Amino acid sequence: MATSLWSDGYLTALNYRYSYHKVLNPKRLELALRLAGFQPPLIQQGCELGFGQGVSLAMHATSTQVQWWGNDFLTDQVHFCQGLVNHYQGEAQLADASFEHFCAQNDLPDFDYMAIHGVWSWVSEENRQILLDFLARKLKPGGVLYLSFNSLPRWAGMVPVRQMMLNHFSRLTASGLEAEVAIVQSLQFMQALVNHSPVFQDNFPGMAKQLTQLSKRPVAYLAHEYFNQHWYPFSFEQVAQQMAQAQLEFACSAEFVDSMESLHLTAAQNALLESAADPTQRQSMRDFMVNQGFRSGYWMKSPTRLTPHQRVDQLMQQPVVLVDALPSEPIKVEGAAGKFQLPQKKLDPIRAALSEHTPQTLSALATHISSTPDAPMQAIAVTQVLLAHGVLQPACHADIESVARAQQLNLALLNRFASMPNAAIYTLVSPHTGGGISVPSEHMSILHTHSLHTPGPSLSQVEKSIIQRYQALGVVV
Repeated sequence: MATSLWSDGYLTALNYRYSYHKVLNPKRLELALRLAGFQPPLIQQGCELGFGQGVSLAMHATSTQVQWWGNDFLTDQVHFCQGLVNHYQGEAQLADASFEHFCAQNDLPDFDYMAIHGVWSWVSEENRQILLDFLARKLKPGGVLYLSFNSLPRWAGMVPVRQMMLNHFSRLTASGLEAEVAIVQSLQFMQALVNHSPVFQDNFPGMAKQLTQLSKRPVAYLAHEYFNQHWYPFSFEQVAQQMAQAQLEFACSAEFVDSMESLHLTAAQNALLESAADPTQRQSMRDFMVNQGFRSGYWMKSPTRLTPHQRVDQLMQQPVVLVDALPSEPIKVEGAAGKFQLPQKKLDPIRAALSEHTPQTLSALATHISSTPDAPMQAIAVTQVLLAHGVLQPACHADIESVARAQQLNLALLNRFASMPNAAIYTLVSPHTGGGISVPSEHMSILHTHSLHTPGPSLSQVEKSIIQRYQALGVVV
């Protein structure tokens, strides 16, 4: 095996993708925890372990007053993240180091929040133990861990497929083939093998389609998702046992759509879940019911639970912000068991307030909905649908410094879009969300032209509206 392609089992021949992950946003976890009935911590120090290109870390450091630390052992990726931070003359303590060396440093603070995205399924058992020890020592009581991992049962059929692809990849690279080409050929090899394996397909009928879908993904994604030497999908119960070593317990999913249980489970399934011996078994049973393939969630050390009254009171003070134009057609969200369509009459009372694209508290939205005692619960329910859809995000009230830093970084990202379209990052920082928001290519082009401050063709009303939206979100001047 061409071991020079790997570092401690992790494929280093290709860098990770330039991508932002909104589930890592500290402002997101605050709302998710409140919805689940937990008291979120005041986050002052954060740490992202294995941050990849560091786009998420840089954006979160830009748009809030949180102090950030992080590591990645790919030097190019650390330099890229540091370059993003330098654009707004910010500070983030970044280390080009393995988990072993980073976690052994004796000058690190205790953290209110840590994030480990995807890494858990891609590292060795030795490294997982290093991370668990670090969590036990350095995550504060009441602190939060964001953790994601490949989840059983959906990945069960992929285990032998992935191993066969890795073996083929190792043979190709040992013969001198470049890693990028070897990944493509290994996937093609596996597609041909599955297509000529009818008995295997009878047992895993969706595998051929899954491989076809993978063939459309970027090679950098495939490299880090499937071609590390260590690759472990876990059951929820396994991960819960691992987290218990660091005194962590599961709080809630990082995906807002998961809080709408009626979308995912039938009445009969919910009835069966009532027979679960404990919350851990319940989550494991749920994963089977929905055929869970990827888990992203928040885990807490010594969590404080909110009373029902405290939960509603805190949610009413929670700000949210509309990050996209509300569609003219009905808003729909979908889960494993069905779909839900938000009635227009539920949305119309708050449409004008949200369309200002400035932070609005749920309390303020409730006053637009109704003057009846159930207005707060109606506001929470509508907000959950809009959060699950993605048009709404948790918000914060950004100070002048955060807005200025965000706009400095965004200017650099817009210039990158214009000069390096094949490596553009289609996310810009909105200080009112505490992180990044997705921006389509046509909007990036309009915003880049706007940033040049040079005379040009008259703007259409649509273009003016787009610019005004991003100005309200603090993205551009």
